[in-house]
Amino acid sequence: MVDDDPDRIERLMNEIETLKQAIRFAQLEDQRRMLRGQLAVIGYLRTQRAPIDKDRFLKEVRLRHGIALRALHQLVRTAG
Repeated sequence: MVDDDPDRIERLMNEIETLKQAIRFAQLEDQRRMLRGQLAVIGYLRTQRAPIDKDRFLKEVRLRHGIALRALHQLVRTAG
């Protein structure tokens, strides 16, 4: 069944655009969290003179576990 109602089609197109914008916003938020995480990781590691343990690192950086580890892994990949 094909629906040729122009108003419905326009409404659906607007909903699609709204969803696309929501996805873009979520992606930007994720990138922002990652950058904040990387800055926190760099800031913390700059003050360390000796190897540190993962649990202490996560406690000191004060980020969600997943964000902190992703940020650290990203920094290692970038530096390597």
